[in-house]
Amino acid sequence: MALNKPDLQKKLSAQFKVSPIIAQILINRGLDNVQDAKAYLEKDIDSLYDPFLLPDMKESAKRVLSAVKEKELITIYGDYDADGICATALLFLTLQEMGAKCGYYLPHRIDEGYGLNKEAIEKCRDIGTKLLITVDCGISGKDEINYAKSLGMDVIVTDHHLPTSDIPECVGVINPKINGSKYPYKELAGVGVAYKLAEAITKTSKKINVKKHLDLVAVGTVADIVPLTGENRILVHHGLKTLDSTQKIGLTKLKEKGGIKIAVEAIHIAFRIAPRLNAAGRLATAESAIKLLLTKDNAEATQLCNELDANNRERQKIEEEVLDSAIAQMDLNFDFNDDRVIVLHNKEWPAGVIGIVAGRITSRYNRPCIMISVNEGLGKGSGRSIRNFHLLNALQSCDKHLRKFGGHAHAAGLSIEELLIDPFRKKINEHAHIVLKDEDLIPTIDIDAEIDPQNIDFDLIEQLKVLEPFGHHNQRPCLAAKNFQIYREPVIVGDGHLKFWVKSGMRVFEAIGFEMAQYQSLFDDVVSVDLAFRPQINIWQNKQTLQLNVMDIKAR
Repeated sequence: MALNKPDLQKKLSAQFKVSPIIAQILINRGLDNVQDAKAYLEKDIDSLYDPFLLPDMKESAKRVLSAVKEKELITIYGDYDADGICATALLFLTLQEMGAKCGYYLPHRIDEGYGLNKEAIEKCRDIGTKLLITVDCGISGKDEINYAKSLGMDVIVTDHHLPTSDIPECVGVINPKINGSKYPYKELAGVGVAYKLAEAITKTSKKINVKKHLDLVAVGTVADIVPLTGENRILVHHGLKTLDSTQKIGLTKLKEKGGIKIAVEAIHIAFRIAPRLNAAGRLATAESAIKLLLTKDNAEATQLCNELDANNRERQKIEEEVLDSAIAQMDLNFDFNDDRVIVLHNKEWPAGVIGIVAGRITSRYNRPCIMISVNEGLGKGSGRSIRNFHLLNALQSCDKHLRKFGGHAHAAGLSIEELLIDPFRKKINEHAHIVLKDEDLIPTIDIDAEIDPQNIDFDLIEQLKVLEPFGHHNQRPCLAAKNFQIYREPVIVGDGHLKFWVKSGMRVFEAIGFEMAQYQSLFDDVVSVDLAFRPQINIWQNKQTLQLNVMDIKAR
């Protein structure tokens, strides 16, 4: 909703030398005072909070430094997704540069599943691990951590997931989300928390500059779809600049494979880098991904990148097959009038892709979706949610039906006995009927500002760049403009995309509505429309044109 504050708009516009449109967007996004707007626009790396504000950081850093000095084996226990892989690589490279004796362990998604497990802990013990540091996991591993301690290992947990049970007792639990945490920013990704530990253990070193690993922080943070607000926004902004000139040959190869020839943007990470980095871990083991981030050999990097690219193509093929299967199952069994949470299960779905498919179903139907892959009576599930439905809280309300669960407000994982899936489906929908209103199931578009069509130009697109990086909770601005005249009949292009041309005054605009072919008939009886859109530059045959990326159309 646009907030009419003309005096504030003028003040912000003058203070930060931005256009009134940008000032209005800041106001509409809640940045309605000079201090907040300044922090948002400047993205000052020196404004990051002291890592020692995080819980248990002092004790944890002291124990790490002791292990480094005494040449004790430190094993970093990570996760198989891009966030966990980047966090593992960041901490490994930092410790290595400090002269530590260190290694890493990434669990196999299919054979071991997410988080700590006792067999893996035994493997760490067998190679002589004295200090086990978790990254992007561990907050729900109380039993496994107690087991590690019984085997003679000290444990430090670095994690960003919400606690679902008692906090583990160990050397330190570094997590901004735990109760009692005084850390001002709660939304760090797993790699962000690992970066904070790296900052802490190198704070007195004049030789080691951990900022050179901000490229890994940017990749992991964007890949994990955490809010690009506060510190995450600063870390990603500077991480993208580091990524532009990265010295990590693996990241350079990933950029080349993704066809990224310009300055790296968050969207490049989301759709070109992260999917390839995630691919190996989704299908089997993430070993090739972590090796790619750590290698210094050009030939090895090329081979590993090609392998990940092939894995990603295979992942895309499997994902489409699972999506078709899931929609077919919905057509047969899902009641839109009764159920508010989509719960689907199948014995043939690979566990590595169900989270992506759940996200696509959630986007398509605007309902929370949980996909469960069943094997030998045990289901492994992954869920995605919508605004106003806290998925982790919903799972906590069903804890009697679940073996294990964890995650965030909008994404979570679980394990469940096959026989309990139907009772779980019933229970979580009972919870949904209490917390979700009918209007929560209606898709909405947040309009950042209404503008005069005459202000839509290349300069506007340039102005909007001050709001980058764009991502979760800091989306590319969606604008609205009224009374466009229909200039040319719409046509269907590609796979169900609607292309049309509109006119305002003497100016003609090309517009594209992705997957909006169903709107074609709307143009039959109208001469003008209002549009919600994102202005963008379309490049075709080396020619740049202004284009409206349409989010919604309203006939006048």
